[in-house]
Amino acid sequence: GVLLMAGYDTTGTTMSYILYELALNQDCQETLFEEIETAKNTSDLGYDTLQSLPYLDAVIHETLRKHPIDAFLDRVCSKDYKLSNTNLVLKKGDIIRINNIGISSDPEVFPDPERWNPENFSKESRSQRSPYSFMGFSLGPRNCIAKRFAMLEMKVAVSYFVSAFKILPSDKTNRNVEVDPRSFLGSAKGGLW
Repeated sequence: GVLLMAGYDTTGTTMSYILYELALNQDCQETLFEEIETAKNTSDLGYDTLQSLPYLDAVIHETLRKHPIDAFLDRVCSKDYKLSNTNLVLKKGDIIRINNIGISSDPEVFPDPERWNPENFSKESRSQRSPYSFMGFSLGPRNCIAKRFAMLEMKVAVSYFVSAFKILPSDKTNRNVEVDPRSFLGSAKGGLW
């Protein structure tokens, strides 16, 4: 039960941001539509097919980068560790906080970080940066236990929405969305339209 509850709001929030970004980025929505329609013409949209759609994967990852659910990640230091080239020693038991938002919006890691750009997660772009530069589901042995389930859930929903509907912004759509400071999961202030 805990896994489903923990994944409900996080996946729902991410899905809202995906649809929001696709509404504002019609060219990206068209690229995704074409990828999904091509896949549908050659096979069903089963698990294996959904896993083989690189642009769909990039859309989800780019949304998690621009609108991270976790602003930071906490870890407990398991042993004393001296940071190289410094006099700083992390002590066993210290809480280490990793600034996920800072990394996600660093222009040295992601050029033009305020722009939603699924090409940030193309095979070529990924190969040019550290694998530790994206922490949408955390990293390592303590990463999100439901990552595969959440990704599949989002891929199924997004592929259905994009193939069945044209997603458009409304008069109420705020083009400069802000994070609600009261939200634990990075939800949009005033919601997303």
